[in-house]
Amino acid sequence: MTVPPILTRSPRALFAFVALAFAGGPPVSGAELGEKAPKLTIAKWIKGGPVDLADNGKGLIRVIDFWSSWAGPSRSTIPHITELQNKYAAKGVQFIGISDEPPGTVERFVERMGSRMDYTVGADADGATTFAYLSAFGVRSIPHSFVVDREGRLVWHGHPMGELEAVVKGVLEGTWDAKSAAVIETARRNLGVYFGGVTQGRDSEDLKKLGLETVDGLKDDPTTLNQVAWLILTDERVLTRHLEVALKASKLAYDGCEGKDAAIVDTYARALFDTGRKKEAVEMQRKAIDLEDNPIEKLGLQRTLDRYRKEK
Repeated sequence: MTVPPILTRSPRALFAFVALAFAGGPPVSGAELGEKAPKLTIAKWIKGGPVDLADNGKGLIRVIDFWSSWAGPSRSTIPHITELQNKYAAKGVQFIGISDEPPGTVERFVERMGSRMDYTVGADADGATTFAYLSAFGVRSIPHSFVVDREGRLVWHGHPMGELEAVVKGVLEGTWDAKSAAVIETARRNLGVYFGGVTQGRDSEDLKKLGLETVDGLKDDPTTLNQVAWLILTDERVLTRHLEVALKASKLAYDGCEGKDAAIVDTYARALFDTGRKKEAVEMQRKAIDLEDNPIEKLGLQRTLDRYRKEK
């Protein structure tokens, strides 16, 4: 089964759902992956359409992409969506772009784009569809896409320039693990609540327990666990540092990569050091250095090892 990818592979990048957590704001409803996709409430279909998600006799897979003519990232994503539509149309995938701008604005933009925006486009009716999708899942930025399977269920959402094509292929081939995607969606929300708390300086046993339980649910995603641990250990916006959560996350990440990823091993060493296990931290940092091929990164890891030795 395809494991749902949810973030960049960079070991130090702030991934989207944690960045949103720093900004605050939970979803407005309990929308969940696996549920039936909300209807599309459209003021005017500008290109193609109409689309009724409840009437899917052809067994189509739908990708609903939220965009805006004023947003640079949206404009740069549109040719990619067109490319995917052309690539997968014959396989039963329909791409639908939705903007909450006035129909006239959307229409003029679509006309200017011509063949570069060659998929179904609709203008939202008073923000109803945007509310039912983006707001329901706590999403604050566009472009953002949702994948609806042949049974009309929401099975993924995320940035269209990320893992969208891999998800579409997985749904087409029947290898997409929707249950794992739902677990990760829950973890995404829990991390939002957790980081929202610790960045405001809150400290309670319930908050710590939430962090520990959330990293348990991410045990099959070492990259996410590594980033969670690194944020707790180092990010200046985190005012309450639950070192137990960071240690557990980094150890699970270490086990998940079988101790073969230098960045993950480095994070685990930092968690060991910060929790007072300094001798183990030194040994782990040595291992990170041995694993690292990039000479610049290796130098940085060596400096960290020197500090650990000095403070041991």
